[in-house]
Amino acid sequence: MGGLYTSANKGTTWTIGLAGWHNPLKYPLLSAFDVDFVQNHTGSLAFASLSEIKVGFSSDSGNSWNVTSIPTFPVIHDNNVFVNVFALSPAFDVDQEIYLGSRTHGVLQTFDGGINWRLVPERPLHNCVNLL
Repeated sequence: MGGLYTSANKGTTWTIGLAGWHNPLKYPLLSAFDVDFVQNHTGSLAFASLSEIKVGFSSDSGNSWNVTSIPTFPVIHDNNVFVNVFALSPAFDVDQEIYLGSRTHGVLQTFDGGINWRLVPERPLHNCVNLL
C-alpha cells in the first residue's frame, strides 16, 4: 500500500504516518508523494511532503503533520495547482522558503512556509515544470 511511513527503530518496523492529513473516506492516502529533508539549525530534521494540492510539514520525523493547502490561481488556469516537484531552502527553518514546479501554473514560491504563495514572474506561466 502506498503512503508515507515512519520508523522509530531505524527501519526494523514501519508505521503509516498520516496524523494531520485529512482523509475522511479512509482511502489509501499519499501514494503520490515527494519528501524533502532539511537539516535545522537546532539539529533536528524538518520534513516537507506533498499530496495533490497540499503541503505538509513535520518536525517530529513524520509522526504528526501541519498541513496547508496550495491556493488556486484561476487567472493562470482553472484547475487546482498540481505540483510535479518542489524544493525547500537549505535554511528553511529560518526563511520558510519553498518553490513548487507545477503542471500548468509554472513556478510558485512562498516565504512563509506555505501561508502565502506567489507566481514566479521570471518563469513562464502555463508551462509544465518538472525540475527546479
